[in-house]
Amino acid sequence: MLKTDTILVLARSRQGEADGIARVLAESGESFEVRVHGIFASRNRSSLIIEPAAKVRLVYYERDKISSAKEGQLLERYEDIKANYRLWQLAAYYLELTALAARQGPAPELFVLLEGVLQTLRGSEWAAGSLNTFYQIRILHLLGILGATDACNQCGCELRAYDTALWNFPEMHFNCPDCADVTHRRDALAAAWIHKAATRRYGRFHAGLMAATAEDDRKYLDERLHDVLTYFHGRPFISARGLYAEKSTLH
Repeated sequence: MLKTDTILVLARSRQGEADGIARVLAESGESFEVRVHGIFASRNRSSLIIEPAAKVRLVYYERDKISSAKEGQLLERYEDIKANYRLWQLAAYYLELTALAARQGPAPELFVLLEGVLQTLRGSEWAAGSLNTFYQIRILHLLGILGATDACNQCGCELRAYDTALWNFPEMHFNCPDCADVTHRRDALAAAWIHKAATRRYGRFHAGLMAATAEDDRKYLDERLHDVLTYFHGRPFISARGLYAEKSTLH
């Protein structure tokens, strides 16, 4: 069946001398693999259409396992991100997180979320820590393992009435300060901020987080979120090696 979709390329690999295999995310939220025959040997077609992060208008034959590309039109390459090593590190991590979430099933908001974060990387009104925190929380939310952020796991009280709440790590349960173990106060995180990240646009989340939290707390939250995702993933994220130098605290 011949289909046409706007897609974002999440990853690519080479098969044989000339064929390329791309893992893509469609606007519908569906993720699938597509083979582009002879792309690395063709003089008429550019391999840019299966470059990671590329936005492409793709015409392809739908198959049960690996679809087959007929033609593709490159809509956006994000050259400015790829020209900056730091930005490309971040983008590569977001692509890998997106691929993880996409394996759980179609999620239309995932395409919008990924495209939005790539556009945000181009702007000046962002900070790496808050953007990582925001995207990681949204991915955890889509994976269905974020946990209840608005009620204490122990007593059921409303967590938004508290400034901080203990995060039972990595089980993703939140407890109010009255139920939290006083010996784990370093894990006292702003559950309200995690709740807001799951429901707000990045701009509002960033402004509030930067104004209300200290840099060390933001860094700690970002690293803990990465640890939870690594724990869920079952192995380190290849693209995150330069972003998180230390090994996960989970064993």
